[in-house]
Amino acid sequence: MEISAMRALIKLIDGKGVGEKMNALTWAVIDTTGAEHELLTSDRPIIRTNGLMAENGHLALPIGPRKLFLAAKDVETVDRISSIPTAELVTEANRQVVEFAVRFVYGTDDRQLRFVQNRMATKEQPRIVSGLNKRGREHLLKRAMN
Repeated sequence: MEISAMRALIKLIDGKGVGEKMNALTWAVIDTTGAEHELLTSDRPIIRTNGLMAENGHLALPIGPRKLFLAAKDVETVDRISSIPTAELVTEANRQVVEFAVRFVYGTDDRQLRFVQNRMATKEQPRIVSGLNKRGREHLLKRAMN
């Protein structure tokens, strides 16, 4: 079921409408070099809101110990997030990445081990397919099979 859902998701993303919307997002990479701590990553590293097209919609992804990728609906959201003090931004990104992790969290060393131990897997990230009603899941599976 998960493989079929992923195939359907890939087809949706490759579709003209979704692809155009993704390309229209404002993209940025935030350098967090000034922060005391480095960014962590995990087996669930994407930080997201309740929809990229919603007001203040965005997603973020640590792409290195000192780089955070950001995609947002508008420049104002990117500017607002970029203006957050670097230490606060790193702490919040790490909190979300660690809380939604399932089995693995990665860092360059063990300096944040206590932070990880206190927060690891404490929240369940909503899965894309689980948010769809039964009819929607069946539709995705049929599309994936074709």
